Amino acid sequence: MNLRNQYWLILAALFCLPAPVIFAQEKESEVADETATDKSSESTSDEGEDANPGQSKLDEATDLKITARNPVDLAKVIEACEEAIKLGLDEGNTRLANKVLAGTALQRAKILLQGMPRVISNPRALRGLRDEVLKDLNRATNADAKLAEAYVLGAQLEMLPPPGNRKKALEKINKGVELLEDDKMKSSALLLRATLRDNDKERLEDLDAAIESNSENVQAWQAKLAVLQAGGRFEEMLEGAEKLLDQDSENAFALQAVIQALMNLEKSEAIIDLMSERIGEKPDNNTFYRIRAQAYIMAEESDKAIEDLSKALEINDSDHESLVMRGQIYFDEGEIEKANRDISDALLIEPNSLRGVVMRSLVAAREERYGDAISDMELLVRNQPNNPGWVMQLASYYQMDNRPRKAIALLSELVKRDPKNTQAIRLRGDARLAISEHKQAVADYEQAIKVMEESAGESAVDDRDYSGALNNLAWVLATSSKDEIRDGKKSVEYGLKACELTDYKEAHILSTLAAGYAENGDYENARKWAAKAVEVGEAEIPPNPQVDQLKALPAAATAIKQEQPSTTPDLMSDILALGYQPSRAADAPPESQQLWLEFAQPSHCTAQPHLRIAPPLLRPPVLYTRVWARALVLAQAQAQAHPH
Repeated sequence: MNLRNQYWLILAALFCLPAPVIFAQEKESEVADETATDKSSESTSDEGEDANPGQSKLDEATDLKITARNPVDLAKVIEACEEAIKLGLDEGNTRLANKVLAGTALQRAKILLQGMPRVISNPRALRGLRDEVLKDLNRATNADAKLAEAYVLGAQLEMLPPPGNRKKALEKINKGVELLEDDKMKSSALLLRATLRDNDKERLEDLDAAIESNSENVQAWQAKLAVLQAGGRFEEMLEGAEKLLDQDSENAFALQAVIQALMNLEKSEAIIDLMSERIGEKPDNNTFYRIRAQAYIMAEESDKAIEDLSKALEINDSDHESLVMRGQIYFDEGEIEKANRDISDALLIEPNSLRGVVMRSLVAAREERYGDAISDMELLVRNQPNNPGWVMQLASYYQMDNRPRKAIALLSELVKRDPKNTQAIRLRGDARLAISEHKQAVADYEQAIKVMEESAGESAVDDRDYSGALNNLAWVLATSSKDEIRDGKKSVEYGLKACELTDYKEAHILSTLAAGYAENGDYENARKWAAKAVEVGEAEIPPNPQVDQLKALPAAATAIKQEQPSTTPDLMSDILALGYQPSRAADAPPESQQLWLEFAQPSHCTAQPHLRIAPPLLRPPVLYTRVWARALVLAQAQAQAHPH
């Protein structure tokens, strides 16, 4: 947030407090001043000049106060009061002088504060004005230690940057909360104090107290719900939002908070019921249809979601958000032409729709128009360079466009800013494999796994990310063309972990496990898991395309599935030579050479990205050709050695 925006937010807080907090008791101050004048006159007649050497200055102050209307005149009143007290007054007149001084200083501070928006764009002038107002407020509280309004206003000004003094602000607001008796004023002060707290426990305590003092303080409710949401306390958020909604069924913020809490709790049915009720009350509200469509998407009922989004667009054909949402559904279902049309229409209505631009880039990438996809994502990253999801998506586009070095540079900057971003670390490892930096790729995968395992106790680790990192590491350790990198034992260890996390239901991870066993010399298990990978890959919807490569050689596939006996160690050596050192292919049988040339061009671990809006995840290696090369060459050799 830039400096100008910080000023405006705090100034908004200053002027949005209830009137009694900032401008209250002006009449009381005037009455007090008049009383002070009357009593001052009485005191003059009853006591001698010797007892009140500052009496003439006090009289001057009260006379000036009657006609003072601007900061200059009020400053003269303050000066006269301070001089009167300095010269000496008896107890009664001292009390009266302080009363006039406090009221005048507070009045002057309020008038000066009204001019603050005019200097908002000039930091030096703003600081000067703030300091002058704070000086008057300090005079007011020094003269009258029970002037609660001055403490509250002073706390707000202490928060203004630069630099802002949280400690002083907290001291002043604590005093103000202690002195305030009016419930609404106290509620507003507690809300202000909550913004100064440095932990959620104290922050929520203040917000609860603010709501207790004034249950209609919507800002306190909103702040509480925001804190609960940020802390992932969605059940409590839902409970609070429902209470607020019970008070006012038309409260848009409360309704949105209820929906957000239900979304986070994945209670799609509750959202559908709530929105259906609202649609029954207001059938022409397109927003309710759009929200219900979101719930249908969550419930994996895309047909109903499309129906609701189409209804929303029928009500309001300028609803660009519904167009983007429907376009995303079409995109996910592979109807790219329809997706492209909806996204294009949405961006014609709202060219600055960030979600629309993201979806346009995804459509372009799906159509292999990587230049267009990159242009859109570069635009978004320039707009929000600290958005990790967009940075990673751009990096994945660079990889798809055969620009892995650009991806590595981009991801390295991201990892530098956030060393615990395991997705970025893993993605960088994938990019490094594309330029044969196997050692660095292994280091990235190991780092990602280490960070995920260390953070497992602090926060939930996504099993997809964890299994993906394990799979990629296992694959490199099994198939790297560099002898010093390969480690079959570790590859099997990591591969088994990845399989367990995915319940042995991911074809590409099963193929990695097969590769690990092959590297370890356990060809029986290699054939077993290669065959299982084929079986799982065939069951995928749509079927995995690399399964068709295996089916292209029926005899080889049959040999694998029949688990032919292992061949001689010499033949195994030839097969491994093909798998790891293509330069030795000339030593292998001609049939094996042909299979290698057709099906086993080195692919390493350059994963195909699975495009998502945020965060962008890379799909781990999918049925990589190297494991199939080994299985096919092995099967061919076995078929030759054991003819039917």
